[in-house]
Amino acid sequence: MEWNGLNKLSPYKKGSKACALPLQKRNVGVRFIEPVRCGMELSQGVQSSVTVLWKRLMGKIIRINSEKPEGKRIEEAVDVLRRGGLVIFPTDTVYGLGASIRFPKTIKKIYRIKKRSGKKPLVFLIGFKKDIRKFINRLSGEVKELIRDFWPGPLTLVFSSKKHKTIALRMPDHRITLGLIRGAGPLAVTSANLSGRKENVSLKGVEDRLLKETDLCIDGDRATLGRVSTVLDVTNYPFRVVREGCVKEKELRKVTSGKDR
Repeated sequence: MEWNGLNKLSPYKKGSKACALPLQKRNVGVRFIEPVRCGMELSQGVQSSVTVLWKRLMGKIIRINSEKPEGKRIEEAVDVLRRGGLVIFPTDTVYGLGASIRFPKTIKKIYRIKKRSGKKPLVFLIGFKKDIRKFINRLSGEVKELIRDFWPGPLTLVFSSKKHKTIALRMPDHRITLGLIRGAGPLAVTSANLSGRKENVSLKGVEDRLLKETDLCIDGDRATLGRVSTVLDVTNYPFRVVREGCVKEKELRKVTSGKDR
């Protein structure tokens, strides 16, 4: 990814101090100070543009077409994940922050930079329905119906697990995300935002701290649904909705209880 020279941003508000803001090609080691943090007074539109550029300079960002993902760029991101890197990427729900499940140290880093409680497990994203067998030995008839009707899609299922006590699994419905998973294997993922803050539906809203700490950021435009997944605990029957998101509880009830069919 290369940057073209941009020598001046305008219009500035009356009375502000205009200055040149050079953007160089990546890896040159340019230190860039956000104008709004050094006292410059910019119009709202320019301030937004400068902030986006500033964020892009803090970490490597590649753009991928969410409808027709470019194979070479997917491969680049997969390579980062295979080497234990941390990546921000779009999903069908919101933007995610994830790593390969094969790298516990990177997963710990997710908790640290997100300031997430260690008591909150991450969701494992899988690339095919059959991959659930890598984690779960037996599936009830009701769970099979849920997988049939809602995967790939915005439904996270929580299972009992001997190794992890419980484990949350989801197969997303997003071409970029599936490309990453199928190339690098299952990913441990959480939403790309600091704990306690609103989930982000585009890369533009992701906090600077996260952008700076990740090895690669993928800009795939707006997340398709723009809302978190529904989390359903299927460890015991009747199943329990832990968090209602894209999939409504009523829709789940139609499958699990046979009502309203």
